[in-house]
Amino acid sequence: MAGVEEELQIPCGLSRSEQFDSAYLAFFCTISITILMFPFNNLVLMALPYLLSVPLIITLTLFLRQPTTIDANCQYTNSKGAFTPLKLGTLLSPLSVKYKLYRYTLADENTADCISKIPILFIPGHCGGHGQVKDIAYALRDEYDTFSIDHNGEYGGFHGLSLLEQADFGTDVLKWIMMTRCPMNGANTYYIFGHSMGGIVARLIKQRINKKTDDVRVITFATAHTRPPITIDHYLWTAYRALTSFDNVTSIVNSRRDLMVDPDLSVIPNGVNINVESEFKCRPDHLQILRCSCVIDNLGAIMEGKIVSKRTERDSCDQYGNLFRTYGILIFAVGFQCSLFILGLQAFDSQTDSQLC
Repeated sequence: MAGVEEELQIPCGLSRSEQFDSAYLAFFCTISITILMFPFNNLVLMALPYLLSVPLIITLTLFLRQPTTIDANCQYTNSKGAFTPLKLGTLLSPLSVKYKLYRYTLADENTADCISKIPILFIPGHCGGHGQVKDIAYALRDEYDTFSIDHNGEYGGFHGLSLLEQADFGTDVLKWIMMTRCPMNGANTYYIFGHSMGGIVARLIKQRINKKTDDVRVITFATAHTRPPITIDHYLWTAYRALTSFDNVTSIVNSRRDLMVDPDLSVIPNGVNINVESEFKCRPDHLQILRCSCVIDNLGAIMEGKIVSKRTERDSCDQYGNLFRTYGILIFAVGFQCSLFILGLQAFDSQTDSQLC
């Protein structure tokens, strides 16, 4: 496919994931209103919020339901091979007792003592595993040697300290890969693939490696680059603030069927973005993006820079949706606690009045 440079257009307004947040917020607000009406001892008033919210919740659930069928242009590849565990030892990385490293190999393949092909290091995302990159590793097996890290299903998307530890281990692994690689003439290139929150870890690894920037390239799949998808941990912001550059970072932006990460958050400002829906005419969900044939078949061209799409700025109208997505749940939590506090005061006043009588 020839090189293409275009302006990606994403519709304005709330995305599906943001509308999901609206539905959840409406449901919990309904509970809060019911609690406030409880002291009135009026069953009609207590049931009214539920009667009004049920049609809204049912409509949103049916409209926003995650599709279970695979898109017509998103067929799975028939991959072979397996992952062989590698033992780094605590001398190379103290975190090797917590995380594991695997190398993709075929049944009839003889692995040399040094890495002769271009190495790829895969970083899984929240609750992800090393086997998620199997289809990509099989498709790129002729020219690339794929290594994959397993975080034992760690909840990196909720815990910023886990992301920082994953970056520490990934940095040690990439340094080991650089030491193990066979001597080559010319520039040595290293790729780091990151899925979802693994893309943030990949960028952290790239910044920590004491190597020329041009030698380490990062490709992310459905990664929220502008801010965390869920902001419930202070250390998540610490990890994001540690990222200072998008140099040699390519973001593969997922379709609107991704209900885990808002595609708008994957767009790198003034950076290189590949939108699978507009570029490859397929619509994978959050996990299918690593197995979709339309993405994997074009991955080699993306790595060679033959497919380049750019988008300079996000739509201004989307900022209101992101503002709600960031602070909506926090506002609800404060309001819910206030509701419980008011309910407690009313119960205390009624109990005091009965004792006085």
